[in-house]
Amino acid sequence: MVHQSQRSTDGVSSLWPAMNGYFLSFQEIPAHCQPQNKTQQTVYQLLAGFDGTTSCEIREFYRFNLHLAQMNWREIQRPEFKLIYQACEAWARFQYEQAYTLMRVHLKRFPTDVIALYILHMFEFCTGRTTRLLDVLEHCGAALPRTHALYPFYLAIKSFVLCECQQYEPALAAGWDSIENCPDNVYGIHAIVHTLHETGQWEQIIEFLNHRASSWMNNPGMKIHICWHLVIAYEQNQMPEAALETFHTLCDMKETPFAKQDLDAVGFLWRLHLKQTDHGFQTQWQRLATLWTGVIENSVSYLHKLHAALSFSATKQPLLIEKLIAECDGFGIDPQTHRTGVAILRAIHQLTLGQYQTCVSELEQSQQSWHLIGGSHAQRDILRLTKVYAAQHTTRPQYSELMKDESYNKSPLSAA
Repeated sequence: MVHQSQRSTDGVSSLWPAMNGYFLSFQEIPAHCQPQNKTQQTVYQLLAGFDGTTSCEIREFYRFNLHLAQMNWREIQRPEFKLIYQACEAWARFQYEQAYTLMRVHLKRFPTDVIALYILHMFEFCTGRTTRLLDVLEHCGAALPRTHALYPFYLAIKSFVLCECQQYEPALAAGWDSIENCPDNVYGIHAIVHTLHETGQWEQIIEFLNHRASSWMNNPGMKIHICWHLVIAYEQNQMPEAALETFHTLCDMKETPFAKQDLDAVGFLWRLHLKQTDHGFQTQWQRLATLWTGVIENSVSYLHKLHAALSFSATKQPLLIEKLIAECDGFGIDPQTHRTGVAILRAIHQLTLGQYQTCVSELEQSQQSWHLIGGSHAQRDILRLTKVYAAQHTTRPQYSELMKDESYNKSPLSAA
């Protein structure tokens, strides 16, 4: 683990150096690295509370708001901490643009603060604006020497952002660089796999992840999602038995049946559903639909709402999708994101009713804004696949051209 900070511009990363590597590696803080003073306790409260909000559940935002109000006043006035605290206050009040602005100002002053960079990255990821992080990465990169203790984690974030910007070669180079001196950097591992996924290099994903299984299989924060990439790689590489076996491994990774980690399970099963090869999973589909019912009222993420709707569709429960749409009042969500999200949910509802032309129309009209629902391009590719499926089932002649340009097994690299 990383135990040193090297520069006066490290900001909040300098306040508890022993913790940085665990946090940036998506690992739980071990017993020997628990807070020892007020400063460390304040850092812990902030990072733990913020991490909770990445679930996009409204109660986590309220919980974080309460924790922020209870923090030590003297500690939050530290120059390394003050703007991050204010940004998190804005985030907890759903004032997203203000949160972004404050974090950018902080990083102008503390450009080697990789903890702050990660927080900003998550702000952008959750709200579908990952690609606008390039200028911040350039500014931070100019200040970060390769010898900096947190440089590998900076590279991992950079790799992911470059991939989302469709700059695949530099993304892959940054990803490999990020794990060169830090082999267990799980976000770097994910960044490499993410780029290979986007460029359709399925065999390379399989070889890479199996070779490095010990570095990600037990990671509490990333193992399920990285395993999803492996499942998709097997499926796309025409290895259905390996895909299903690995999918069962993915499902077994959940610590409890009620852990909020079902997005990837739905993401894979829906691909089978579109191919009509999910007949043996109806019990699991019903279980997933039951578990996703809590999203109807408690989430501010349309990426999560989409996966809830897909589970309701696969179990032939259009009424639950109607209820999901009815409960979407835009609270805590950017207006354009809200409009896009509702259009997507309407499309899934129409698909469930067999109204394929309307489904395609809704998806086509919202497609330019799909990124706003958050997540990655790889995760949102499920919308493209759904549009292709619906177009295959419509009788409108103008969609015949769509089918010439797109197919189910087409690489995400060439997706619209």
